[in-house]
Amino acid sequence: MNKEYYLDESIKLITRAIQIEDSAVEKYIDSLHKIKSKDLTKILFVILVDTIIHRETVKSFKRALEEINDIQKKFLEKHNVETQEDIEFVIETIKDHMALEKNMVDLYGELANDMNQPEVMRDIYKVLQANERLHHKLLEDLLRYLE
Repeated sequence: MNKEYYLDESIKLITRAIQIEDSAVEKYIDSLHKIKSKDLTKILFVILVDTIIHRETVKSFKRALEEINDIQKKFLEKHNVETQEDIEFVIETIKDHMALEKNMVDLYGELANDMNQPEVMRDIYKVLQANERLHHKLLEDLLRYLE
């Protein structure tokens, strides 16, 4: 298995991060119940919101890595023979996905500029938008190569 996709150790580290974030959320909520100051409550609440976003983000990363591991195991044994049928199918698939990637670039841009969302989420949307742009460029390059 390619070392770059050997994810078991990463999944263990993410599991640890989730446990720590879970603990932090519980402690912040407990603290919010005990604090009488409205100003201190507001500050801790902002940190709690970010901590919840961190926890849920790393949970989604863990699910993604587990899914990648499963998919990789299923398709690792493919042969490296390109048929004309494969190439034609991939060209059509690329064209479909390029439209999807373009839509996601636009959508993540809108979400990144949505001032109603916490800053940490807007920053993540910016990263996702850049990643979708990269996907679109890679698909464009692959399409040029195949055609």
